[in-house]
Amino acid sequence: MTYNNYNLNIQSDIEIRVVHEDQWDMDLLVPIDYRTLRLSSTLQNKGLFEGIQFPSVYGVLIRIAKSKDNNCATIHVLRNIDLNSSVANFELNYEHLTLSLNEYDLFCNLAISGEA
Repeated sequence: MTYNNYNLNIQSDIEIRVVHEDQWDMDLLVPIDYRTLRLSSTLQNKGLFEGIQFPSVYGVLIRIAKSKDNNCATIHVLRNIDLNSSVANFELNYEHLTLSLNEYDLFCNLAISGEA
């Protein structure tokens, strides 16, 4: 599945659901069924991390602004469906990046690649 909207590019073999949308922002949910989430990046030489793992994750929520001049997203790692269950979140300027979500037997990988 490919999501390409508001300058956000996501390649995923997992379903991406729009769970909230209004005139200002949009929330995308990618459920990963309580697997371990591994965050990785090809940008580690530019100051980004090489890998971080979160066990027993319900899903990843990506909140994006819908304005043309705002290319920042907040990415929430959720323990369950409730946004208040976020065990971690971070902001990311995604303008020149691709997010790839891939499903494996025991974990899911969220890879960040492109130009920082």
